[in-house]
Amino acid sequence: MKNFRVVLGLCFVCVVAVCSCLVGTNKTTVTQKKYSIDDMSLDEKIGQMLFVEYRSGIYTSDLYDAIYKYKPGGFILYSENLWNKNDYFELIRKLNKSSDIPIFIGIDQEGGYMQRLKSLGDVRLTKLKSLEDLGNDDLLYTYLSGKVNGEELATFGINVNFSPVLDISTTSDNEFDFSRSFSISEDEVAEYGKNYILGLNNHSVVSCAKHLPGIGDGTENTHYGSSYILKTKKELEERELVPFKENSKYLDMMMISHDIIPSITGNVPLTLSKDGIDYLKDYLDYDGLIVSDGLRMKALTNYYSTEELLVGAINAGVDVLLAPEKMSITVGIIKRAVIDGKINEERINESVKKILRVKEKLNKREYIMSDFLLTYHKLLLRRSFGDDNDLVDNYIFNLDD
Repeated sequence: MKNFRVVLGLCFVCVVAVCSCLVGTNKTTVTQKKYSIDDMSLDEKIGQMLFVEYRSGIYTSDLYDAIYKYKPGGFILYSENLWNKNDYFELIRKLNKSSDIPIFIGIDQEGGYMQRLKSLGDVRLTKLKSLEDLGNDDLLYTYLSGKVNGEELATFGINVNFSPVLDISTTSDNEFDFSRSFSISEDEVAEYGKNYILGLNNHSVVSCAKHLPGIGDGTENTHYGSSYILKTKKELEERELVPFKENSKYLDMMMISHDIIPSITGNVPLTLSKDGIDYLKDYLDYDGLIVSDGLRMKALTNYYSTEELLVGAINAGVDVLLAPEKMSITVGIIKRAVIDGKINEERINESVKKILRVKEKLNKREYIMSDFLLTYHKLLLRRSFGDDNDLVDNYIFNLDD
């Protein structure tokens, strides 16, 4: 069966190449350019550090007013945003027009049950295998799964995928979700993760690996309260950190966990620990973006005020603040902290320069419905690797439809 999948995957690559030639002239891209913080206000720089959420499919004028005013650097999509095709593409258009600097549009599209975007209107996407199932398959299949995932996300105007999970499955009696890990072996997680990441990156979709330093042996789920990783530095380096170190050169983003790791963070969550983040960046030889996990998770909010966690995270070295409070509240708190000397503006400049460096790699594309409805996209979105699919159905489209 694995050999059959390899042949199928290679056939698909050939089909995609032919179709791309036929429809390539319909794709519109804007020439890449460099961006500078020199002409940016403090508000605009703070905005670039925010990866905001809006959990509704009804997009009000208040939302768009806030987006145009604060110009957030990123927008994360949830299932609530993905129910009406026309409204969705209107949102993507307006997000892309909110600033001259490209916006990160992100999603959790790991596979298995953690696949936010499964269909939109009359369009069905590939049913992605869970990472656990990919870990039981071959590496080429994993690479092609990442590649197809990237192709489909790019079609929807999405350029950041909060995936793959590089956590290692555990034998501990905790709440770790085995379906979200490639393997119990650190070397296998590293190798499967590499192939998945390279597949995603093939289509200018930024892969944000998670959850640094690896939460397989975390004591709790940080959505609901404090969690501890009780490992020495040596133990972390020999196991949890292996997949991240092996893949750091392929990554522009890594998401850190909110776990407390006494050996590197003392008695505070990693998100608020400069010592912990500095150690990880040095050990991994990593100069990409450090992204927080969701800032309203109870591992933080049960113990810290909004000001404490925002100021603490920025001073600790977090570059991208994921799902913070309302934009007006968040920008106001951070701006006041700069004015009051609690945050050095140069610290913000450091993060924004890194953010702009990643964005310079991305083509800013105008995703319009006429592009999306090209037969090539229909063929791409109908295609699926799963054994339970009618394979013939994936290739019956007439390219002149």
